[in-house]
Amino acid sequence: MTRPASILIAACGNVAAGDDAFGPRVAQALGSLERPNTQVISLDMRPMALLDDLADRDALILVDAVACEGMPPGQVIEFDWLDPNRPPLVDDDILSTHGLSLADQLALAERIGMRPGIVRLIGLTVDRPAHGSAAGADLGSHVDEAVRRILEVVNTIPVEPLRPHHA
Repeated sequence: MTRPASILIAACGNVAAGDDAFGPRVAQALGSLERPNTQVISLDMRPMALLDDLADRDALILVDAVACEGMPPGQVIEFDWLDPNRPPLVDDDILSTHGLSLADQLALAERIGMRPGIVRLIGLTVDRPAHGSAAGADLGSHVDEAVRRILEVVNTIPVEPLRPHHA
């Protein structure tokens, strides 16, 4: 059995809900990414499936529309998820279509020893999401910016050759 790719890029969002389409659009743009040991997945509106893909990863790059305190909408942001000084995200469980939040999943992954040592977030800042809203502003330039930043991050992560995986 072969070990999975060292770097997982996981995008979340709803293609039918305005700015929430950011994650899936970025995943689509990255679909042709040709880098050893890198896998791109779109979790769509099923981010709970993230745990299914975390085993044996060295790095995780999350891509999603996010609401951040004090940050205006329409900015592509990037930060180290594990940095205790990272900007706080608005916890909006009532409006969430994701169920178990990404933060909850990463906390669970840490407790069970599955969280990668590197976790980055590339996000598009939004107001509180209005689920079911029509597509908002054109996401094209935001998607391009996110792809550029993701490739920069990917290029800084040392990649080990794929090796056999022992269960």
